[in-house]
Amino acid sequence: MAFWQVFLVFSVLAALSLAWPFVRHFTALRRGLKAQAKRDADGSNDTAASIKLDFHTLDAVPPSVVPGRFTRRIFLVMCVLLPICALVLYGQLGAKEDWNITQMSRAMFMSSTPATREERQVLVDRLQARLQQRPENGQLWFMLGAAATDLGDFELAVQAYMELLVLYPDSSRVRAELAQSLFMRAGNTVTPEVRKQTAKALEIDPQMPTALGLAGIDAFQSGKYEQAIGLWQAAVQQLDPNSSAARVLSGGIASAKEALAKNGLRPSKKAVQKPASDDAKADLLIHVSLGEEVTGLTGNETVFVYARAWQGSKMPLAIQRIQVSELPKIVRLNSDTAMAQGMDIHSAPELEAVARVSLQGSASPQAGDWTISKGPIVLAKDSAAVELIISEQLR
Repeated sequence: MAFWQVFLVFSVLAALSLAWPFVRHFTALRRGLKAQAKRDADGSNDTAASIKLDFHTLDAVPPSVVPGRFTRRIFLVMCVLLPICALVLYGQLGAKEDWNITQMSRAMFMSSTPATREERQVLVDRLQARLQQRPENGQLWFMLGAAATDLGDFELAVQAYMELLVLYPDSSRVRAELAQSLFMRAGNTVTPEVRKQTAKALEIDPQMPTALGLAGIDAFQSGKYEQAIGLWQAAVQQLDPNSSAARVLSGGIASAKEALAKNGLRPSKKAVQKPASDDAKADLLIHVSLGEEVTGLTGNETVFVYARAWQGSKMPLAIQRIQVSELPKIVRLNSDTAMAQGMDIHSAPELEAVARVSLQGSASPQAGDWTISKGPIVLAKDSAAVELIISEQLR
């Protein structure tokens, strides 16, 4: 609903609340006057004590108090002034400018026609001016970071995300966007600070697409082509296949494969060449089921089952995606389900097994999701299936 529609609705409600005491007062006066007139007409002197108590002061009411044109004019003036004063106060103290900026940003980025540089600069200027008044508004800082990036002002984008990081230090998205801005500010180069923020983003959310993309670039620039392919493939799985980001990452995967081919190599199928008995021992078996506490599911929800290092980075080493309707189920994690070449369940001495029901199908944990984890797990010792009963809801 548009701002003016909301404003008019509340103005009408305010006017009605203001009018109600007047209506009740005027109605009581008129009833009293009519009752008095009737008694005078009937010439009755037999008036109940309660009526005398109710109206004994009414005879002394001067005519000016009885509702007339002047009183009605005051009421009408108040009804007009009330919404005007509310609008003025809201403009000074409320979030009207935030609303306007949000609408402007939405119209600009959702339009089929690209915004001009002048239009983008106006948006950036308005955001900066508003943040001078509301420096605690995280949404405006995020919008400024995105608008500055779109404008090509990567220095300003970095400043915006740094401010946002102070407000939300545990946000993987903020750290990933900061890492990307640092990367672009450095001329598309992975600096130590880019690598640091990317690692922290993946530690918070191992499947953050932006951070996976940057980690893949880092691996590619270091000549680790198979690792880059694995990271980019993991990122693409979280994106709309038709999105520009997915197309860019797919192009990167193709480039990494070409680089391998030039060296006479090809992407590994991630199969561990071991005897069947040894391979079975190296697998991590996880029996996943739902606890009695879990209610309200349709069966179509996504379940992420993965293993990560017990200590250190929280990026999944191996992962499988199933549906609630498949539970209970034994999930097998091994080198074939690894996130990236050289980063599988055999690369950590101790593991943590995690299962999470995502209500929205998002790779990032959301409030309302159901989850459970267990660890530490040592593959060489713990050959039996790990029991995971999903029973804890994220708040």
